[in-house]
Amino acid sequence: MTSERVLATSQHWNSATTLYIARALQDVAQERRLSVLDMGCGDGLLMRSFAAFGHELHGFDLPDREPALRAQMAPLFGDRYGERIKIMADERRIPFEDGMFDVVYSNQVFEHVRFLDQMLAESARVLKPGGTFIALFPLATYPVEGHCLVPFAHWLPPGRARQRYLAAMLTLRIGRRFAGMSNRQSAAEWDERLRQFTFYRFLNEITGLLDHYYESLALDPAGYVQAKLDLLAASGSRAARLTGRCASPLQGPWLDGLVTHGFMGVFKATGPRDPEARRRMLAWKT
Repeated sequence: MTSERVLATSQHWNSATTLYIARALQDVAQERRLSVLDMGCGDGLLMRSFAAFGHELHGFDLPDREPALRAQMAPLFGDRYGERIKIMADERRIPFEDGMFDVVYSNQVFEHVRFLDQMLAESARVLKPGGTFIALFPLATYPVEGHCLVPFAHWLPPGRARQRYLAAMLTLRIGRRFAGMSNRQSAAEWDERLRQFTFYRFLNEITGLLDHYYESLALDPAGYVQAKLDLLAASGSRAARLTGRCASPLQGPWLDGLVTHGFMGVFKATGPRDPEARRRMLAWKT
C-alpha cells in the first residue's frame, strides 16, 4: 500500500464504513503488509475491496454464507481458499489460532452477535500483542431499524404489539414488505427475524467490554463522518453532493456526538489484555 491517503475516488466503495476501514488499515499498516481478519465476512466483498492493498486477508462466517463466499473468494485465493476462509462451527468461537492477526475488523456485524462478551474475547485472542480491533455497527439508539427500515421497530419488545406497529407502518408504505406477503404477514415475519437475529446494544455495554479486553479504546465518529462526506462529495448524484456540502459545516463535536450516541458505534481498540491483566481489573475501586 502506498503512503498516499486512500481516496473516495480510488475505487468504487460500496459504503462509508468500507472506506473508513480501508483508511484505518492504512493507518495501522504504515506501508507494511498486515495479517487481517474480516469478522463475519458475508460474501467477501470487503475483502475483495482490500485485495489491492497487498495484505494477507482472512475471513469467517456462518455455514449459510459458504456458497456465496466460495463463489466470490475461491478465484481470488485459489488453493489457499480453505486456509484463508473458515466456516464457524460454534457462534462463540473464531475458527483461527491464537495471535494470528495484526488487525481484526467487523463491518455491520455485531448487531447480529448473540454472544457479545465471548466474541470480543475471541477477537482479542486471535490478535497479536499490540494488535488492533476495528468495529462499526448500529447501536440500540439508532432510530431506524436497518433491515426492515421501519423507525423504532427494534425499540419495541417482540410480540403482538410490535407486529401491529410494523403492519401499520407497512400499510403507510414505510419499510420493506416481503414479496408475496401481505402487510400483516410481513410484519409477523419481520418481528420473528428481529427476535431471532438482531441483538442491539447500548454504547456503555460495548465500551465496558472493550475496556476489559483491550488496553486502549478510542471512539472515532469523526473518521466515519469524514469518509461519509468524502463519498458524498465524490458521488455522481447532484443531490448527494448537495447533501455533503450542506452537512460539511456541521463537522465537529456536535455531529460526532450525534453519531456516537444516536446512530453508529465506531470503535478502535488496541493491545489485547492477557488473562492475568483482565483478572487484576476485577477488584472494585474504592
